[in-house]
Amino acid sequence: MKYKVVGLRVEKYLGTTCEGHNCDFVYGEEERDRHVILLKGVDSGECVELTLSEEEGECGSGWCTASYGEYNWEVVDTFAGKTHTIKEDLTLEISENDLGNDVVTSIFTYSPWGGCGYYPSGYYEVDMNKFSPSSD
Repeated sequence: MKYKVVGLRVEKYLGTTCEGHNCDFVYGEEERDRHVILLKGVDSGECVELTLSEEEGECGSGWCTASYGEYNWEVVDTFAGKTHTIKEDLTLEISENDLGNDVVTSIFTYSPWGGCGYYPSGYYEVDMNKFSPSSD
């Protein structure tokens, strides 16, 4: 489906950290940013908050640490606010099903596994040059 990018909300959250090696891991928490991209269906008017974040854990064998790109696709009645506005009109051709794989768009890159399901190095990046701080 085609969505217009309405804005962005940057939120703080407590993310999981993982340190160690060979089944001897220590888990903790640290404050991180997550990015909520606000999308509005061009034809449908459907409002979506696409939340991108990153977490740490261990690989499938327990040998080394790993990182995972995570997302939440939530259809909402109204947006819960924005911290940034988009600088130019942009649309994305995207669906929730796309996010099970690597995704590259004009405003974000997302990878759940970083190309390797066994030793994951997932991540996401948002091009903050496309946004400016909101006065809302």
